[in-house]
Amino acid sequence: MENDPYTQETVADIQAIGSCFSTDAALIAAIVAGVLLMIAAALVSGSKVAFLSINTQQIRTLRKSKKITARTALKFIDKPEELLALTSVLNCINYVAVAILFMYVTRQPLSFLHPALCLVLQVVIITPILLVFCEVMPKMLARQNPDGIIGFMSIPLLIMSKIMKPLTFFVARNNRHVELQIHKNQSISMDELSDVIEENPTGLMSEREMLKGIIEFGNIEVSEIMCPRVDMVAIESKEPFEQVLKKITESGYSRIPVYTDTFDQISGILYIKDLLPYVNNKNGFKWMTLIRPPHFVPENKKINELLEELQMQKNHMAIVVDEYGGTSGLVTMEDIIEMIVGDISDEFDEEESDFTRVDENTYIFKGKTLLSDFCDELEIDSEIFAEAQGESESLAGLILEMKGELPRKNERFECCGFEFTVLEVDRRRITSVKVHRKIAAEPAPADQ
Repeated sequence: MENDPYTQETVADIQAIGSCFSTDAALIAAIVAGVLLMIAAALVSGSKVAFLSINTQQIRTLRKSKKITARTALKFIDKPEELLALTSVLNCINYVAVAILFMYVTRQPLSFLHPALCLVLQVVIITPILLVFCEVMPKMLARQNPDGIIGFMSIPLLIMSKIMKPLTFFVARNNRHVELQIHKNQSISMDELSDVIEENPTGLMSEREMLKGIIEFGNIEVSEIMCPRVDMVAIESKEPFEQVLKKITESGYSRIPVYTDTFDQISGILYIKDLLPYVNNKNGFKWMTLIRPPHFVPENKKINELLEELQMQKNHMAIVVDEYGGTSGLVTMEDIIEMIVGDISDEFDEEESDFTRVDENTYIFKGKTLLSDFCDELEIDSEIFAEAQGESESLAGLILEMKGELPRKNERFECCGFEFTVLEVDRRRITSVKVHRKIAAEPAPADQ
């Protein structure tokens, strides 16, 4: 019987039928697995869009909800970088698996083609299928109904995040590193941005000056904008109430520092509005009980930091002190804001210029005029006095650097093609200077 030809043919037929059944079962299993993976990829893609497109009102609703799906969803909403890493990893795995299964299923029908051509055809077929059914359509549906997708996918995504945590952590960390590098490479310095504004001819001059003020805002120190000590209006703590009211009326300020004995001992700030209920009181009124504590800041403090402090403390004035604790001047919130928007004038402010033009080459400047403003007014290079000015910042400071001591009235000095004549001097400072341009100075680059 072993050599019976009929028996051998029967065994061969049974093996062929079994092989056919096993091949068909493998193909069906591959097709089913591929479809399931595509559905999973579609759900993951839709979940990413649903979580990222949820609005503020929907987030409030989730925070109020006590459902476990809501609490789980909030974990991904609060950490979107982890969600992006997880969905990227899952879809990468899904797409690779679907592509492999598709190649297995189509290998036999396309066996008559050259292997390279077969691979190209498989890629051409599977790419639009994945794009349409796993990317475009799921994302469109997710935007229309994000709540449903979030509620359905929160728990599965949480489970997958636990399983894939080492890989998603690595991807999220590298994503953050790449983002930081991109932002670092795309960032420009303040000097570059300032140059762009200078070179851009479009826009009003006031707008360009405001942009420049914003750019330079973080680099300006309090000492550059403060009202210096010699120009401060303050009240001595022992002055009678009648004299206090007189000084307030003459100054026109709404806040005035109060000192004891000397300006270096500022006791507080007197707010004029606090005095209004007591203006009719007699001279014996104890007005010192109304002063508020002063806010002290060092000369080198940046004005952007000071502005934040004043806003937090709901304060409008700060006393500037030097390294020894002595009073250097005062600065107000208005002074800080004017660095951006320019001079702010009210109906009580008088128009006052820092200089008077005598003729084409002769001017009279106040001694306190900053050298930078002086150069701007005369349209000359701001570095022309760099060697002579030393640490000084004002026109009076420049003359003091050249003289070495307080000059006499009508004393003359020459520097960098200019002749400076001291017109007015009080006991401590130069108040007025006549400037004569002897030779044509190199003009500064004009704004276009």
